[in-house]
Amino acid sequence: MTQVPTSNRLKFGTELSLAAASFTGSAVLIGALEEVPMIITFKNDTNQTVFVADNTGSTKGWTMVTGEKIIVDCTANKGASASHLAFVHGTYFYATAPVGTGTFRIGVLTAE
Repeated sequence: MTQVPTSNRLKFGTELSLAAASFTGSAVLIGALEEVPMIITFKNDTNQTVFVADNTGSTKGWTMVTGEKIIVDCTANKGASASHLAFVHGTYFYATAPVGTGTFRIGVLTAE
């Protein structure tokens, strides 16, 4: 069952991170969302170009260059039939890149 926050107060969720030393050139698990994000950030603080996805494939996701940051405001992403549009609780994220230095991070703001 999807957890949908109903509060209008933000709080920090659990940050997911993966050291670039753990990259293998294949999809490596970064982690799973412990909360439903209201705002989610993807930060490539590594020295490698990283493909990040919610699957282990190589075509559905984002390619992020070194230093790139993406902010997704899920509260603004309301479709005609959706009151809230976001990644669901438990979504797994994967990174594909060669071994490097630094850390890839996924940050979450959730509703309390």
